Amino acid sequence: KDRNGVLDMQELHVLLEESQCSPRTRKEQEEVQQLIQSVDSDGNNVIDFDEFKELVQRIDEKFASLRYEQEVEYAIARGFSETELGSFRAIFEHLDTDNSGQLDMGEVRQCLSIMQHNSTWQAFEQTWALLDKDSSGSLEFIEFIDFMRFMRDGEGVFAIDADQKLPSQVKKLDERTLRSVLGAYGLSKSYLWALDKAQLLQRFCDSLGVTQNDSLQEVLKLTTLSDLIKLAKEKGEQLANLLL
Repeated sequence: KDRNGVLDMQELHVLLEESQCSPRTRKEQEEVQQLIQSVDSDGNNVIDFDEFKELVQRIDEKFASLRYEQEVEYAIARGFSETELGSFRAIFEHLDTDNSGQLDMGEVRQCLSIMQHNSTWQAFEQTWALLDKDSSGSLEFIEFIDFMRFMRDGEGVFAIDADQKLPSQVKKLDERTLRSVLGAYGLSKSYLWALDKAQLLQRFCDSLGVTQNDSLQEVLKLTTLSDLIKLAKEKGEQLANLLL
């Protein structure tokens, strides 16, 4: 502002904020302060233009590293691997058509459409309210990780109808239903999420003593998904008791 060709600390912090390099957390504040000290090699508490360019680049790199570490920690705490996190990032960036770094309701609805997942607007709004924790009207990547967790765990808009009728044959059960039933049997969600349709079917048949061509109505005398989940839970508990 004083046009002396250098930035004092007050001017620097204003310019960093305008450059979207302002720290958001205590950890980022500490890192920025260390970077400023490293760039201000002569320790005179002013930054020239070349030092400022170097500082912005270093801050960008450091923030990207810190936020990636935060995302990895957040994903792992929810049962995802770092490899899965990379896949989620690719999906997120594909859906983020305006390159805003966030997903609005329309972009998330598009994701459901691509997945051929039909839901009522009411169900979608209820799920959105759970995901959009800061009520910003859009999902940041961290919130999108929770969207993927909802999908994996069959929560919110992905919850299945327990009263739905069972298909005519075991092999016609979809992946979401197979995961729900095997989850009730006692298998972990992270394990089930790693299995493909063929592996899920085989695990289902082994656990419930049926074949892929069997009719659940005829062999197990079941008609609804809730009946099937109840049976799977009972069999899982019986197995657990035998192993005690």
